Amino acid sequence: MKKTLAVLLTVCMMFAFVPFIAFAATDPIALDPASPIYSLESNKEYVIPSGVTYVVPAGTRLYVGENSKLTVAEGGSLMIDKDGGVTVYPTGELYVDGAISNADKIDNKGTAMAKITFPSLYDCNLQGDITVSYAFSYSGSAYDDITGGTISYTHVSDDGESIYAPLNQYLYIIAHIIEPVADRDKFDDALMKVRLNNVEIPYTQGNHHTLLGTSGTISYSTWTNDDDFLNTYRIDLPNKEGYQVVGREGELGATDQTVYLKYGKPFSFRVDIDPAYDKSPYQVYIVSGYGWTNMDTSTILQDLEPAQPDSNGYYNIPSVESDYTVFVMGVIENATVEKVGGIFEQVKSIFEMIRKFFAQFLALFGINM
Repeated sequence: MKKTLAVLLTVCMMFAFVPFIAFAATDPIALDPASPIYSLESNKEYVIPSGVTYVVPAGTRLYVGENSKLTVAEGGSLMIDKDGGVTVYPTGELYVDGAISNADKIDNKGTAMAKITFPSLYDCNLQGDITVSYAFSYSGSAYDDITGGTISYTHVSDDGESIYAPLNQYLYIIAHIIEPVADRDKFDDALMKVRLNNVEIPYTQGNHHTLLGTSGTISYSTWTNDDDFLNTYRIDLPNKEGYQVVGREGELGATDQTVYLKYGKPFSFRVDIDPAYDKSPYQVYIVSGYGWTNMDTSTILQDLEPAQPDSNGYYNIPSVESDYTVFVMGVIENATVEKVGGIFEQVKSIFEMIRKFFAQFLALFGINM
């Protein structure tokens, strides 16, 4: 009986110690700057704790072995000298929650990631105003999103979340401003600033992107009013021989023939005809779109009705919601108008003489026209 109790007690003690043994086996090894090591053994976990700065000096390389993992804890720092380096072997892992310098000195054959935290849109007072998504480059090129490769955007929860993004790859972020009307383009996404650690991430070709060399926190512009984020549209105003198009507030297209207006703003213009051209039977067209001036106008205008001026002689766009091009057709010199008019009168007289001749000729046979 005593032997049986002894065996049972031994088994109980073994089970009691299993959790502690398991914890001890997986507890990461803290790197100590006072006794630095630069070759991390395979199949072990290491950590640079909060408050600790671990330096890889010039001429030195830190090796993260296969199946080993190094974590830079939040508040910890891995400082790589510009003449030092880190090698992450295949199946090795480097995770940076804290700070890192000169991440471009990492030779990564395994996994090297940095923690990126997206804030809650509710805390930013942006809920319902924007949606956020992210993606990563795959070759280290800033053009991976447009060169035919495959990148996949992932939606960020409105409640915010933290992700791990690959170091030395481009992080793409789309902070899309939600349009109140689906088929309108009221807002310009480029005006919603996105920052990493309070440093603005540039916006080009539909997204904000930056080569990731650090962990950090994302932040956005503060939404004060809609005007801060309205799209700007262009109106191409012609300024050609015989006439000039002038906006009601004096806007001219004299330099680049373009007026810039915010979405939803009204625009009015008049056509000033030079005195030597004021007999022209001209017509005005307002075409949605920009840059039509070098194209075949007969194709562009064939299904359009000419615009009509108001009682003050102004042509009106009540709400600018796209780019526009203004066409003024039929402006010719008065001398040409008079010459054409004279020719027309001569032709008219000839046709009248012919009509009278045939009327008299047919009358001889009792036929009335």
